[in-house]
Amino acid sequence: LEGLTEKDEEPDLAMFTVTNPAGSVSVTALMDGRVQRIEVTDKASSMSESGLAEEIFVIADLARQKARAAQHTFMVENMSEMTGDNDQQNALLHEFVGATLNLPTPEEAAAYEAEVFASRYDVDY
Repeated sequence: LEGLTEKDEEPDLAMFTVTNPAGSVSVTALMDGRVQRIEVTDKASSMSESGLAEEIFVIADLARQKARAAQHTFMVENMSEMTGDNDQQNALLHEFVGATLNLPTPEEAAAYEAEVFASRYDVDY
């Protein structure tokens, strides 16, 4: 009976969070890019409904890109075990994961976030 009444532990899922510079909106995405959680603080109370909705969409897109970049890393690391130290095969693997699966690298996701933050907010990135 003990096994039937105890809660199973939930597996550790990789989650990726992006928060806007004002700290008013945070979005957490799972590794596959699905939004897991949206948090809005009191700092968002001065925003209009449409402004808040737009902010959530922008931050959610950044969280999704960050999560998909982790997926890229995961795939490359696991598939590179098959290619070993063969540089040509590793290059083809990176190309396949990036182009065919359309997954950004962590560097591309970080650059996209910096670009959005620099163009959208009055902060120095």
